[in-house]
Amino acid sequence: MSARSFLPLIRIASVFVLLQCSLSAEPHSVNSRIAELREHHLFVGAELFIQQGEDLVTVERIRGDSARIQSPTPDYISLRKTSGLHWRMITKVSAVKATIADFSADPFSTQELRDFADQASTQSYLQGQESMMSASQSQLESRASEISTAANSDDPDIRGPAEAEMASIETNMAELSDSMSAMDSLMESTQFGDLGAAGGYDPDSLDITFRISSPTPLAECYVFISIRVGRDGKISDTSFYRHLTNVGPKPRKVRFSRDGFPAGFEVKDTKIYLFSYGEEIATNLSEKHYQLTYDEAREFLQLSHIGEHRRETVPARPAWSLAPPSLLSTRDHQSFNFSIQVDLDAKGKLLKIRDNNQIVPDTVRSLITELTFIPALENGTPVASTLTINPADFYKN
Repeated sequence: MSARSFLPLIRIASVFVLLQCSLSAEPHSVNSRIAELREHHLFVGAELFIQQGEDLVTVERIRGDSARIQSPTPDYISLRKTSGLHWRMITKVSAVKATIADFSADPFSTQELRDFADQASTQSYLQGQESMMSASQSQLESRASEISTAANSDDPDIRGPAEAEMASIETNMAELSDSMSAMDSLMESTQFGDLGAAGGYDPDSLDITFRISSPTPLAECYVFISIRVGRDGKISDTSFYRHLTNVGPKPRKVRFSRDGFPAGFEVKDTKIYLFSYGEEIATNLSEKHYQLTYDEAREFLQLSHIGEHRRETVPARPAWSLAPPSLLSTRDHQSFNFSIQVDLDAKGKLLKIRDNNQIVPDTVRSLITELTFIPALENGTPVASTLTINPADFYKN
């Protein structure tokens, strides 16, 4: 079962304030200022957990089959050795939005999948034969092109043999064309059908398909999918994840299967969430989605931070949910692996980058200026501070 909770009151209050300011303000008849871009996103996403003893511990990132947990000394734990992922709904912000289209979760049976595999083997053999025929056709066409000039020569000694060979090529190509037509008909008769379309078996697995794209390239990401299923009047929740790489502006199709469901189950509800290096990315399927300006997104994070740490003293930190695109699109974290001190004011604004006698690449220095920071708190009050930041920490390696 999932670990669900109500949204924290501070988050609801801050959302209300932001939306009142951005959506309910009276329009001006004349406004010479250029409207701020609303390229950031407020939405309801999923916070993931695993159970450790009696406690649910926050998952910061999933890598392979392991989860990095939130602790004083973050470590990766094999998910196979846990009871699985738990989750709750929570309000988040993101600087990036991706698109998940044509999402479907269709039940099918594993026996049907085995039948499908047998059909796939036949199809693969036929495709191999077709490829060989196509290669032979290309060779004949190439040879015909080579001897076409000789076949039209005025010299009989040259033209005669060339014409004879050309006639042989034409005969072979005609026979090959007939064979390819027969092969096409055979392949058409063995085309794959949709899983679940026939067989008469009780479904015990899911076929997941969707198309995904992102204007901002995502070098590595994963989708977390929660499923509510029913069988014999009983409802249960389960979840799983799938790693993806190189998601970009061009939509790509993703398809995979998941087994282990009770035979004869029905899908009651499905939800899909996208993460990159542990930070959730807003999608067109995100619930309660609003577009924000950068200042509104930053204000939301700061209000949430203050609300969650009332009367506490905590250091400043980077807001990784608003990470610049260059971090999301890079797989090699070593190029950003520099520990740098920065001075921040009480609002988290960057005041100064301290060199401390180290050579910092311009790309890293530029990246630091693009980061968003949450200010330090002293007894719950925002204060100026000095923070040591390493951009490679975003990858949670």
